[in-house]
Amino acid sequence: MHKKGFTLIELLIAVTIVGVITSIASINNSTFGNTIALSNIAYDIALDIRNAQILGTSVQQDRFGNFSAGYGIYVNDTYEGYVSFGDTDENSLYAGGAQCSQSNECISQNDLQRSVTIKRICAYRGAQSYCSDKNEIDALHITYVRPDPVALITEDGVTFFDRAEIVLEQVELGQERTITISKSGFVAVE
Repeated sequence: MHKKGFTLIELLIAVTIVGVITSIASINNSTFGNTIALSNIAYDIALDIRNAQILGTSVQQDRFGNFSAGYGIYVNDTYEGYVSFGDTDENSLYAGGAQCSQSNECISQNDLQRSVTIKRICAYRGAQSYCSDKNEIDALHITYVRPDPVALITEDGVTFFDRAEIVLEQVELGQERTITISKSGFVAVE
């Protein structure tokens, strides 16, 4: 006589197979999510730089009633994020630390998420590069001032650069994305 149904061994094998497939899918989903997060953060930074360019070149009154203030982005090699700022003192520099509470110029403080870090920042003048991983530079102020859409890229307000790169890394995956900002106003994510 033949009984219908599954034996306990058959059920255990089926559950094990489903468990293995689920764990593989879960690992791949986490990797995919971290890759997407890295790209999203890189594009968010690029959009904030582009927004600073739009605000800096438009007839936009800042909160102090000033029409000639520039707008920009500040990054440094120790803070895992960046600051959007309005250059109220008109010196092409963000006057404050990484925390918005330290400055009247701060518009927003943007912390990086999902194990994404700023791996290095680099500035270029001609063929010469200055990078944070070589201790040649530790911060960048990227500012746009009306009426010129040209980016003012500087570390100290004295030396200006032709272009800059902000390299982001998703630590768990070792993947990188580079945001390139040129003096001419070009912003790209690679």
